[in-house]
Amino acid sequence: MIGDSISGNYDASLRHALAGKVNVYHPPESAGSTRIGRKRIRSWLGAFREEGRGWDAITFNFGHWNPTGPRNEPETRKLKKYAYKSGLEYIISEIELTGARLIWVTTAPIPRGFGVGDEGFASGKSALINEWADEVMVQHPEISVVDHYGFVVEDPLYSVWWTRRDVHFTPTLAEPLGRAIAREVLRVLKIGGDIPPARPLSRAEVENQHCCLPLETYERMSREAQVVD
Repeated sequence: MIGDSISGNYDASLRHALAGKVNVYHPPESAGSTRIGRKRIRSWLGAFREEGRGWDAITFNFGHWNPTGPRNEPETRKLKKYAYKSGLEYIISEIELTGARLIWVTTAPIPRGFGVGDEGFASGKSALINEWADEVMVQHPEISVVDHYGFVVEDPLYSVWWTRRDVHFTPTLAEPLGRAIAREVLRVLKIGGDIPPARPLSRAEVENQHCCLPLETYERMSREAQVVD
């Protein structure tokens, strides 16, 4: 599971939904922008060519940390688009080497608490980023998509969230996002059975929601959810 701090928000719900069926791993850091992804992707994938260390499925997202450029500067925006798309293509080329089933997660919206001119988190930015990502994904029909953007836009559960000035999700709001990915993971891996009912998440499971969970927390959660072959 490769993503920024939003993936840290739904990490616990994804692990719970896949417990006993799939081992879940997350790099011990935020994926950040595609620029960071280009530099770090090989480290995140690890020694996947070694026996027993390969990946069956990889979910990934890049978006919030990529700048889109000002609306009134089309040439700057064109350069930002090229940087994003070329970076995403490079990352895909690397993760495809693993032979894993790939799942793209669209970038969640930015709530209206941010203004249209807010640096980095302009309201409406995610729609543009997702348009750019769509232009990449159409070239890779083998990659399935979990549409977090559409889910948050359409579900009334997020009506209050839209008024906030924070892109992150509370445990209750993050729960459906993790479960949506879990369903797609089971589908692409052809693993039968239903995911368990949602459960209340403890504060300990969703600590440090404005960044990814500490490495030791990920390691502990991974050990506790291991599938015995």
